[in-house]
Amino acid sequence: MDSEQDEARARALTHWQSLMTNWNRRARRNRRMSKLLMYSCVILPIGTTALAGVPEVPRWWIVVASAGAALAAGLMAATRSYAQWPLAREIQTRLHGERFLFEQGAGVYEELPEAERTRLFSVRMVEIGATGHSAWAGHVSEAVTDVLTIERPAASSS
Repeated sequence: MDSEQDEARARALTHWQSLMTNWNRRARRNRRMSKLLMYSCVILPIGTTALAGVPEVPRWWIVVASAGAALAAGLMAATRSYAQWPLAREIQTRLHGERFLFEQGAGVYEELPEAERTRLFSVRMVEIGATGHSAWAGHVSEAVTDVLTIERPAASSS
């Protein structure tokens, strides 16, 4: 019986670790992307303005810098990395808190036998992961909708 409980606990902690790895990777990737796009949105328009003021600069440099600024602004809105980064960190914080409560036998885990604590921990890991994924999917869905939405002029009545 103890070996089954130990195995269940090990599987639950392995799942916790895989969730932490996943959300940590997402947070790092979105933080990097957010910073890159944010700095690009600031630096490229300034560069475009500076280049436009120098007569010796080839005009195509200005076009490239301007296009880069527009691309960075569009990607910032489309990827929503600025919103994904805090979401991933929030999920990581919740996962850390849940593991701490589980290991301490505190909160919802208080006064539960070991087997029930492990099952409850497993359920809560799945819920936290699913909640985070749903929030991520919502952000992606909104971004796709924004990109695909084309405003059509209102039909004029005669």
